Amino acid sequence: MRLWSFHPKYLDTIGMLRCWNESKVAQNALIGLTLGEKRGYYNHSQLIRFKNTSNALQNVCNYLWTLVDEYNMRPDMIARNYPKAFKSENILLDRTIYMMLVNSKQIDYEVKWLKQKLVKRNTVGREKFDFYVDENPMFYTVNGEIENWEKIYL
Repeated sequence: MRLWSFHPKYLDTIGMLRCWNESKVAQNALIGLTLGEKRGYYNHSQLIRFKNTSNALQNVCNYLWTLVDEYNMRPDMIARNYPKAFKSENILLDRTIYMMLVNSKQIDYEVKWLKQKLVKRNTVGREKFDFYVDENPMFYTVNGEIENWEKIYL
């Protein structure tokens, strides 16, 4: 599971679809529809930052809304008509205006990781990361290190 901190505009189509599916799993985990409340995805490291807020489910739903917004900006994806993805009726709660903090080094780490994934997939778009990277619209970047909940793979 990976819920990226940077703006979804940097994701290729595969990345967008995976992020949607994994965010849906996160939503389901928070309402107990996965392997149980104390096992599986409910305790996944990517959910810690959401569970540390006053309303984890609302924040995951807000995250899903940012993916819907990005999908609607991509005519190439809309033309492919992904029947189960990016549908607002699959999001349990309406969006709210709430921003979560993310550390700058967390975004840097995630960008490096995504670049590696894009190289393996031989995907165009790696050049998008040559300069400053925007955070996901629901996050606000502050100076700081890689988050404590992150599992380092690089």
